[in-house]
Amino acid sequence: MSAQKEASIHLDIYSDVICPWCFVGKARLDAALKIIGQSVKISSAWKPFELNPTMPSQGVDRKEYMLKKFGTSDISAMQKRLTDAGAEDGVRFDFAAMKRVPNTFNAHRLLWWSKKEDKQHHLSEVLFRAYFLEGKDIGDIEVLTAAAQEAGLDAAESRKFLSSEQGTTEVREEENAGRLLGISAVPTFVLNGEIIASGAIPASELASLLKDAATVTVP
Repeated sequence: MSAQKEASIHLDIYSDVICPWCFVGKARLDAALKIIGQSVKISSAWKPFELNPTMPSQGVDRKEYMLKKFGTSDISAMQKRLTDAGAEDGVRFDFAAMKRVPNTFNAHRLLWWSKKEDKQHHLSEVLFRAYFLEGKDIGDIEVLTAAAQEAGLDAAESRKFLSSEQGTTEVREEENAGRLLGISAVPTFVLNGEIIASGAIPASELASLLKDAATVTVP
């Protein structure tokens, strides 16, 4: 006869902090974790995926970038889809506030560094809000330092880290690991080393996937 018991699981979230669907995806992940409650032990890590890996370090004008990439009609339709999807999960977007598309590599380095103090999840929220609600340039070191402080990290240490090259190799390695997994879009959720979902899937669906993975059959 067999029985069911709960096992601990590890979830990697591949994301970019300027990806609007990743912001929605985080809100849905948070909702999924609330559905699960304390019944499943989940460790997690935010992993880097640059939507624009060749972006200049100073970023580019967002209006010009969006027009070149999507065209006027597509931008309007896309923003409406995001507004509607975000509203369902308490996520607001202020598209007018966003003036630049930043280079996000330093933001990914900061997220990598914040893991040592278990601040990744909180920092990701702070960065999403800084960009999508306040239109801040999250490629700027001072903006990133302020975000780190808001997330509970030491401001001076964060600025020192961001001004260095620390974490560069490690973040590149994590990006490469994602490519080797076949990740080509974000958000992508990787559970115990296997991709389980790509896209901002509903919270109930994500909660079910996490619960199923945590349930093991024992003799």
